[in-house]
Amino acid sequence: MTTSSVESDLQRVATLHRDVSTPPFAEQLLPDFYAEHMSNVMNRQRRRESIERCLHWVRSDVERESRGKRGVENLARALQDTPHFGSQESQQEVHEKLMHLRSMLAFLEVTRVKLHNTCSELEPNRFRKVDHPLFKYLEVNLIKILLNHLPF
Repeated sequence: MTTSSVESDLQRVATLHRDVSTPPFAEQLLPDFYAEHMSNVMNRQRRRESIERCLHWVRSDVERESRGKRGVENLARALQDTPHFGSQESQQEVHEKLMHLRSMLAFLEVTRVKLHNTCSELEPNRFRKVDHPLFKYLEVNLIKILLNHLPF
């Protein structure tokens, strides 16, 4: 029996997954839903309902984050218009929060498009395929494929 080492396993995964042409911060993992993959065995009606439920959750998250972003943008504008209102530290915190909200919205938006396009595969008459500027960079890798390369 061999012992496992989390550190060496993570290093192995990192070397398999590393692409020297992109910086490490450029990669973002999206949620992957069982019903999205047509190769997984699932009743068609149940698959459609599951994907639509996930799509509903993501849409509500996009709406909530958009409202939050508008609020933080208003706060940033107020801090900019009245410089004596907030300190430099509070302005920095608002800027960081705004950057976080923008990246979160990009994450949710690409997830929404991914789910919407899966719905369009199931029901092309009901859903039209959507294009998104970030969608061309989406690469789907299943964990099952990666696990075949690990030495356990």
